Amino acid sequence: MKTLKPWVKIVIFLAIVGIICLYLNNWFTAVDCSIVELEDEKNQCYVEQAVRKNNVELCSSNIITNPQTEDYCKHEVAVESENPEICELIENDVWKGSCFKNIGMSLNDYTLCSKSPFGDDRMECFFDVATATNDPKPCFFIENYLRRGFCIETIAVQLKDISICELEDQSPPHIVGQCYTSVAVALDDPEVCNKFKGQTKDYCLSKFETN
Repeated sequence: MKTLKPWVKIVIFLAIVGIICLYLNNWFTAVDCSIVELEDEKNQCYVEQAVRKNNVELCSSNIITNPQTEDYCKHEVAVESENPEICELIENDVWKGSCFKNIGMSLNDYTLCSKSPFGDDRMECFFDVATATNDPKPCFFIENYLRRGFCIETIAVQLKDISICELEDQSPPHIVGQCYTSVAVALDDPEVCNKFKGQTKDYCLSKFETN
């Protein structure tokens, strides 16, 4: 009997695994959640089906008995499908905020960040979108000046562009100085430090000192 080549065996193995995975996925999708006895497990069953089928109607209170799980279900469907309209259907502020934040970051759409009712969610979202797109505009929606400064500094370093630091005209001098210094270090060019004066220049040059 002729022995199969190793690569043929691998192909056959992967094909079998693929068929098994397809079968299991179809089985889970076809499960009748109504026959699940425990309420929590039944609700989770509906959540999983709602996500797989991208069907937010399965998150209805007529189907899922727990209001928190209902909002969680809508959150999961919205995030998986990147559909911010579903976020509007969520009653719970925590899940609603998380919904807008995650989709905003996924789509790099900072306008969605502002819809979260929580400041920390908004700041994380604005920062993520700004640094992912190298667009400093979302940084200016960050209320905390330290985080706002770090947002602008991160983009300036990524682009190795000192002019972006100059956008921090409303920030304390030490925040702006930190931005200038970080870009000089990123450029590995101590001559950049000579463009500054006073403490900013001294701090910048200190980063290039060797022991």
